[in-house]
Amino acid sequence: SRTRRCLLDSSEFRRVNSQGMRGFRRRGFDWDRSKLETAIRDGRQLKSDTVLAYQGVCIKQRQRRLFHRDRCRTSWIMSRAFEIRGIEVPQALAYFVLGDTSYFLCEYLQDGQLLNNYLSDIPKNHQKFRALKALAQWVNKIHSSRLWQRDFKSSNIMSSGNRYYMLDLDSARVQTLNLDQKIMNLAQLNASVSNQIKLKDRLRFLSFWLDGSSWTRERRRAVYARIWAIAKNKNTAHYGLDLDELRKECGA
Repeated sequence: SRTRRCLLDSSEFRRVNSQGMRGFRRRGFDWDRSKLETAIRDGRQLKSDTVLAYQGVCIKQRQRRLFHRDRCRTSWIMSRAFEIRGIEVPQALAYFVLGDTSYFLCEYLQDGQLLNNYLSDIPKNHQKFRALKALAQWVNKIHSSRLWQRDFKSSNIMSSGNRYYMLDLDSARVQTLNLDQKIMNLAQLNASVSNQIKLKDRLRFLSFWLDGSSWTRERRRAVYARIWAIAKNKNTAHYGLDLDELRKECGA
């Protein structure tokens, strides 16, 4: 019920239904149709022609199709689901429908770095150690909060102000995760960070993610073997990752 409050008039949100535009917005965020149209016209393109930035606001737009779920509406609801569980996401500002197009508006993190760039640029081992530990604890918190992100790759995670933020929430949902789904998330992350993250760093990450679990050494090895096998079937070159080279560096 706390998640669904973003679809109701409440102390935090209000309905929008004027000027041919409908949806929901956070109280205190006063964009109307003319402001949205100005942002679409003058905004800076971030990702193809579907994601724009304008005056500190990130705007995602999607064509609505019959018999398909509205991805912007899903992002609006899931942003609330992450927020009330204490997991960082760019603050959701509004969800609008105008004609056959829907829009999801959220805070634009101007000083943010995508996860792969952030981890690859860390110069010192002790800083990387802390960053990986914080990331593993953050991922563990998402899993233990019954949140399933089907596309858990580094390009959907941003670092800003020593915190991690989940992006692209249209592929997330609330459900209890089984071990296979958790392993898939770990494999997606493993396959989308560069060779700057060494094999020993990846094993440390898994240890941090387990967070004191009583798993045996054999079970840990079996899980990491599954993570590695999944990563081998993915296109990792885009992220600067060569798995064979990574193994050679450690004599594996």
